[in-house]
Amino acid sequence: MMAAIETRLETQIPALQGRVGTGGELARIVDNNHTPQAPMSAYLIPLGLAPRDQGNAMAGAFDQMVDETIGVILVFRAADVGKTSKHVELQAAIMDVARALMGWSPDEENTVGVFRLAGGKLIRAQGGTIVYEIDFAISDQLRIFP
Repeated sequence: MMAAIETRLETQIPALQGRVGTGGELARIVDNNHTPQAPMSAYLIPLGLAPRDQGNAMAGAFDQMVDETIGVILVFRAADVGKTSKHVELQAAIMDVARALMGWSPDEENTVGVFRLAGGKLIRAQGGTIVYEIDFAISDQLRIFP
C-alpha cells in the first residue's frame, strides 16, 4: 500500500516528485540531526490498525473489518518561515496532500474503502523547518485462512 501512496503523491503533486520517502529514511535524517535539502519532502509512516468489529469466524476462515491509518509527514524548509507567503505555501501543500489521498483507494486486494482524513497537526517549527503530520485512514477487510 505504501508504494501506491508514494506513486499517488508523486504523480498528483509535482513538488513531491522524487521526494517521498519512508519512515526509516526520516528516522535516519532525524538521528543525524539533518534536514532534507528540498523545499518540501514527504515521509510515509504506517501508524496502526484499529478493529471496526469483533470479526467473524466461519468454516476454515476468519475475517475482520479494520481501519489502517498512515501518516504523511511533510517537511517544509524555508529560511523565512515567518513571512505570510511561506505560510500560504505550507497551507497549500497540506491541502494538496489531502486532495491527493482523500476519496482515493490504492486498489489493493481486500481494500474495501477509500482514504479519509483522520487528522493533522504541527509537529515542529524550528530553524527554518516546519514538520507537519497529516493522518489518513482506510477501511480494510482482513481475511485469514488458518
